[in-house]
Amino acid sequence: MVYAIALKQNNYIETNQFDSVTKCFSPFLKNQLSTEKLAEIWKLLPYQFGKFDSIEKTDVDTLPGFYTTTTLFKFRHSKIALFISFDNDLKISVFDFRKNYQYIPPVIVNTLKFTEHKIFFGKAPYIISGMLTIPNDIKNPPCVIIIGSSGPNDMDMTYGDNKMYKDLAWELACKGIAVFRYDKRTFNLGSQILTDKYAGKQLTLKEEYLDDAKFAIEYILNSGKVDSKNIFLIGHDQGGMMAPLIAKQNKKIAGVIMMAANARPTQDVMTDQIDFLINEPDYNSVQKSFYIKTKQLAVKSKNPKLKPSEPEDSMPGATASYWISVNNYHQIEIAKNLNQPIYVLQGERDYHVGLKDFEIWKNELSERNRTFKLYPKLNHHFMEGEGAISSKEYDKRNHVPDYVADDIAGWIKEVSVK
Repeated sequence: MVYAIALKQNNYIETNQFDSVTKCFSPFLKNQLSTEKLAEIWKLLPYQFGKFDSIEKTDVDTLPGFYTTTTLFKFRHSKIALFISFDNDLKISVFDFRKNYQYIPPVIVNTLKFTEHKIFFGKAPYIISGMLTIPNDIKNPPCVIIIGSSGPNDMDMTYGDNKMYKDLAWELACKGIAVFRYDKRTFNLGSQILTDKYAGKQLTLKEEYLDDAKFAIEYILNSGKVDSKNIFLIGHDQGGMMAPLIAKQNKKIAGVIMMAANARPTQDVMTDQIDFLINEPDYNSVQKSFYIKTKQLAVKSKNPKLKPSEPEDSMPGATASYWISVNNYHQIEIAKNLNQPIYVLQGERDYHVGLKDFEIWKNELSERNRTFKLYPKLNHHFMEGEGAISSKEYDKRNHVPDYVADDIAGWIKEVSVK
């Protein structure tokens, strides 16, 4: 059924029947993407990618709780993927054009040194897609589980041409460390999240991070493919903020690696990001106005008396229930009392989560089983940049340098349970 709907959508787009496209949208999506806005998006694509040529294959992904289709639209200079997600009523809840990037691995990676296994885990309706990367010829290697950053990110942390988590997985596997990474439920399960939301079940940090991390850890511990005594977490960005609590709740975690983890409240970090972006020269008045409004909402969401009934449009990108869970979470106190060793990594070029947070971690955490590493050349994705710090550097094809994986692998081997 979803395949047939997707084919109709493709035909409507190709023939400029945008009103027929939006008739299939869910009420939520109709408020986000109007017929006129969709027509404008389609009109602008040839200016970016050349003349439209043809529609290629449509793929369907069906898992309990959601259905998605991906169709490749071929333009003269590039292929664009149309990603459609359906809710339980087969209404379209996500409709998004994405550039179809081709991943090129780091030059130091030898793909003959490891094997990858696609994994599905979790509890219906939230069945999560993951990837287990296992070094070849090593029996029961130590394993790290990657806890992803804020936002609806995939298991690779795909950003343009770059895939931070895939880089780390392949580089660490070449050094004898197994890696398990997985899609956040907010990436592919948005329609189910919306269904729950309409039923009164709000997304909080528990649903965004804790539930799926628990199932991921259980899967790895029972997989029989890795050393169950040496399971580690790599938490990046907000995933790093949450990693101490995940380790506290799962005593079999042997250690925590926090990459660009915010020590301050999430809203304070957002405010710093916005202050940086609105001072960049390429942002127009409309974009700056949006960021300034978001900054105002971020301040409002820190109110300790915030009620769940607060209107969603008065909050920065999430419901009041979500921000209440953020306000009630205190990562420093949890990390201070964690028995497992912690390794804190930070890029000096990072404007998302900056040196303020790194210094707080250093000052607040005791030196017992705590290690800190600052990389002068690295940004938020732990990729090298040069010159003035800019958001534009994240658009360039790049990789996590080998020395980061060396440091992580060395630390894991040093603190591993013998």
